Amino acid sequence: MSADNVAVVREAYEALERRDFPALLALLDPGVELDDPDLPGAGTFTGHDGVMRYLSEALGGFERHRLEVEELIEADDRVVAAVHQTVRAGGSEADIELRDAHVWTLLNGRAVRIKLYLDTTLRAVG
Repeated sequence: MSADNVAVVREAYEALERRDFPALLALLDPGVELDDPDLPGAGTFTGHDGVMRYLSEALGGFERHRLEVEELIEADDRVVAAVHQTVRAGGSEADIELRDAHVWTLLNGRAVRIKLYLDTTLRAVG
């Protein structure tokens, strides 16, 4: 594990926040698996097409979405990201705040797996 993995994850979140999807996908292995058990119709999304489908489903209903990385923690070939998201559903005047943990597994400088938890405690990582 190196600081390079942390830099890759940080760069991926920055690309997501800018909505620069080509830059984001360049940091993901073509066979990446993204697992979000809490999204309606949840499951595992595979490959770049799967990630883009996930982002469309996860963000599509929001008028506004802001993601702030609060902490990145190195753990062997993984990076645990504690994130703070602020979202506003279309037609709403109220923001919803979420704090999640995302566990990124990296190989050769690219993400091969991303597991999302609606829990920022590391007990979720196992």
